[in-house]
Amino acid sequence: MDPFGSTHGVLRTCVTACVDATFANDRDGNHDLARRLRPGLTLEDVANPHDFPELADPDWQYEDGLLAGVQSVLAAVRARRREGEA
Repeated sequence: MDPFGSTHGVLRTCVTACVDATFANDRDGNHDLARRLRPGLTLEDVANPHDFPELADPDWQYEDGLLAGVQSVLAAVRARRREGEA
């Protein structure tokens, strides 16, 4: 049985909105921490942390790992949603 079937449309929408909000919040926090470590960094800069030695900071690495996990969940939720629409 599909847990995201048509009878669970509201649940699907709520889960997607929750994960989207978590991603946006974590992305912004990650970016804020990166800018404290090296002022002026953009979101694009943060996507390439190997270019900035300041981002070798353990706290930033931890936050970046959390963000990667949320991105994985977001990708899985979106993929599951597309499967339900097909």
